Amino acid sequence: MVPIRQDRRVSMAENGDLYFSSIVAEDYLTNYVCTARFPNSNTIQQKPPLILQVLTGEGSSIVCVDEWFFHCSARMAAQIAPKFMKPKGTASTQIAMLGEELVLECFASGVPAPSIKWTKDWEALSMQGMKLENFNKTLRIKKVSMEDGGEYICTATNRMGSLDHIITVRVKSAPFWVEKPESLVLSRDDSGQIVCRADGIPRPQIRWLVNGEPIEDAPKSPGRQVSGDTLIFRSVVPDSTAVFQCNASNQYGYILANTFLAVMDMRPRLLGFRDQLVKVTEGSQTHLHCPYFGSPKPDLRWSKGGLGALEGGRYRILANGTLEIRRSKLQDQGTYVCVASNVIGRDEMEVQLEVKEPTKILRAPHNVIVIKGSLAHFDCKIQTDPTLEVTVTWLKDKKFLILGRRMTKDEDSLSIADVYRRDEGIYTCRIKTEVEEISVSAKLTVMGNVNTDLLFSLLLSDRPDPPTDLEVSDPSERSVRLTWVPGLSNHSPVKEYLVQYTEDLLADYWLVPSGWKNLTGYPGQLNSVVLKLTPFVGYQFRIIAINAIGPSRPSKPSIYYETGGAVPDAIPRNIKGVGTGLFRNNMEISWEPLEYREWNGPKLRYMVWWRRQHSREEWKNYTTYWWCSHIIYETDTFTPYEIKVQAVNDFGLGPESPVVIGFSGEDREIKSKSFKANGPRLSGTLTGLIPYSNYMIYIVVANNRYEGPPSNRIEFQTLEGVPSAPRSFRIMHRHYDTIYLDWEEPAEPNGLLTGYILKYQTLNVSVGERMQEEHIPPNTTYFSLRRFDRYTRYKFTLAAQTQIGVGEAVTEESPHFTTEEYTREQVDIATQGWFIGLMCAIALLVLIMLTVFFIKRSRGGKYPGTINAPLYGLFKGSNDPESDNDHIESRQGRSQGAIEHMQKMTNSDDSLMEYVEEDEIEFNEDGSFIGEYTGTKRDKDSSQYHESSEATSPVAIYSFA
Repeated sequence: MVPIRQDRRVSMAENGDLYFSSIVAEDYLTNYVCTARFPNSNTIQQKPPLILQVLTGEGSSIVCVDEWFFHCSARMAAQIAPKFMKPKGTASTQIAMLGEELVLECFASGVPAPSIKWTKDWEALSMQGMKLENFNKTLRIKKVSMEDGGEYICTATNRMGSLDHIITVRVKSAPFWVEKPESLVLSRDDSGQIVCRADGIPRPQIRWLVNGEPIEDAPKSPGRQVSGDTLIFRSVVPDSTAVFQCNASNQYGYILANTFLAVMDMRPRLLGFRDQLVKVTEGSQTHLHCPYFGSPKPDLRWSKGGLGALEGGRYRILANGTLEIRRSKLQDQGTYVCVASNVIGRDEMEVQLEVKEPTKILRAPHNVIVIKGSLAHFDCKIQTDPTLEVTVTWLKDKKFLILGRRMTKDEDSLSIADVYRRDEGIYTCRIKTEVEEISVSAKLTVMGNVNTDLLFSLLLSDRPDPPTDLEVSDPSERSVRLTWVPGLSNHSPVKEYLVQYTEDLLADYWLVPSGWKNLTGYPGQLNSVVLKLTPFVGYQFRIIAINAIGPSRPSKPSIYYETGGAVPDAIPRNIKGVGTGLFRNNMEISWEPLEYREWNGPKLRYMVWWRRQHSREEWKNYTTYWWCSHIIYETDTFTPYEIKVQAVNDFGLGPESPVVIGFSGEDREIKSKSFKANGPRLSGTLTGLIPYSNYMIYIVVANNRYEGPPSNRIEFQTLEGVPSAPRSFRIMHRHYDTIYLDWEEPAEPNGLLTGYILKYQTLNVSVGERMQEEHIPPNTTYFSLRRFDRYTRYKFTLAAQTQIGVGEAVTEESPHFTTEEYTREQVDIATQGWFIGLMCAIALLVLIMLTVFFIKRSRGGKYPGTINAPLYGLFKGSNDPESDNDHIESRQGRSQGAIEHMQKMTNSDDSLMEYVEEDEIEFNEDGSFIGEYTGTKRDKDSSQYHESSEATSPVAIYSFA
């Protein structure tokens, strides 16, 4: 029997059926025999022969009469559109089981024989986990996953047209465990649960059994409750002990798990080996095992050297009691103690850990190509922990190498003398210690004296054909995908594809073209890559294929593609700041311009930033177009400035450059230090040098007219001194209860600053109050002080210090509370609602009081009295010298009499008219009286009355009102 040659026209299905896409006269044979062989035995079965009769007349293309005889016709030179033979029609459904193999077949008839193409959900197949066989008529999926469900479209195509058949794959699954139930051990009166979670398609049904019978038919147990896939126990007792089964089932199968509930009280027991010794290598992940058991479930703790519990960081305790140490270190070695405890008791054990140095391969073997009959040599030099025993073995093609006369090894190499073709293969050096095992391999290739195989291959091979159909897709401002169709390899596999490009730099007003340049190379098995590009550039691409013979001709260029714009990525280079020419009061900031490909967008410009070094000044900036320099005027002589530059385009700001220190213009030195040594003196002293400074000194000999040549120069450094006063010391009120101070470093630090000393005390300080002192680090130039009330003022003294001592101090006093700096922070009380309301209430109250006063005054009437004689004596008679004298001489007596008179007047119920004579009554213009009425009754003598009336006593003042 002759096997049937299968091709696109004739092929066999998975079930053994033989399909002909079209019939030709040569298909006529006497017998077609199907044989089947069982793989686990040598049994072969054979069906009776089948006869295929080819009819050349008019008739159907392929017609099966019975299983013994086929009537088939073929129209010579006719072309027939595709038609599906298996599966039939345009759509079908197939069930696939999760995790099992799925085979999809698609056989179509037609003349010429149709080609088969597969897609999934009308998109190209990912081919991950898939395989096309039998001239694309069979699609095999080794292990079905949920993502494999969907519509698979089989497309049969020939010259007469195409036809689609949709196979809908539905993924089903027998039940599988999501959380398999685990046995449970509880103490008396404890609670717990057993969870049984399963999944499948369709979702399985969960049934519980106890001791082999459905739980609903079993005797009831107090505290036991079934809640779907969870079995809950509360307040268990010894009789709650039982064996349970969880059954999960659907129409495609079932799974069953046994578990038990045990109710007991048991002290903890550690089940591992006692006094273990564990050896690991540095940097490895270490596990110290400590299996345990107990009821109730014990608490487990690990410790080292009697210290606290190990948890967190590089340490983690697993649920089974194992201590996991990530990235072991040499200092991790020592004795570890595992302790398990519950309410009944405790148990503990020790584990000794030793950390060894890892094995290092100092010189690994390399691939070797040698001539037949020569010597081959492989190196394998290693370094291991000196406390470990090491074994080095060699393998060839994963089998232990038998050493002999030709193959010898020493401590760190393998030598093969007089090599043969059979010596070719992969040689492996395996290093094994008691804690680790590592391997390294190399390949040996043996060539003949005249390599006829290679020569024959070279005669048949040629450079590859160039790729075709370059396509640009997935565009963005910084990348694009380039896809191509590989050309013929010409009997030598393509090792690399070299992508070349030409670019047009899109400057503001012109294009800057360039020639073809190499972009990057890619492995020969790829035909689609993502290219990293520069924004705001026009590109064209071409590809060169390279094999062992050489490179192909370049492909035709791709279409022209322009990337979008973006903010600049590059930072201006070679930034510097120097004074210009003879000017000492300016500084020129300059930099190298960005290349056109670094613009990333139109209208590139540069933003320049500068400020004095170590100052609190705000950054100043200026934007330049085209120019790569900027001059700053009116600077101090030779002053350091902080400088930075950033590129800007229409898409935004690029990254700022690092800060660069530049110096403004220099000036000639004012005066150099010198001294004269007259006569034979050979030494002298230089004074007034700046501490902690570098000096250069030389000596010249001079006469009355000239100076001789200078001596050799000596450089030296002066010692540290104390610093000058801190600069820009200022005091600010930013809050009503806090004073803020800041300052700058001293202009002349005279050494390395070690800090600042700040002293302060309140103004108008009481005797004996000491100044407060604060020590501030050298890198801190601010301080805040919380005060007791907003009106307290302080006096501050600040000085910097070096290792030599404290330098010059600067003193400041805090401003008044009402200074502009503080009042700016205060709230205007006149605008507050409560204050306005209070003022309105006070004004209303004053208005009411005035109204009452005027009403009372108008109701007082006109009294029939006038100023009595004593009042005239007080005012009119004041010019009389006698009155004045009398007043002065009897001042004390009159005051006492006035007081007695007031008491009498106050206690009297008599009319006021009793104190005046009728003939003495006079009236003023409005008829009311003014004055005092401190006279006596009618029986008093008038001299006594006059003396009383002249007194300027408190009664007189009170009465006059």
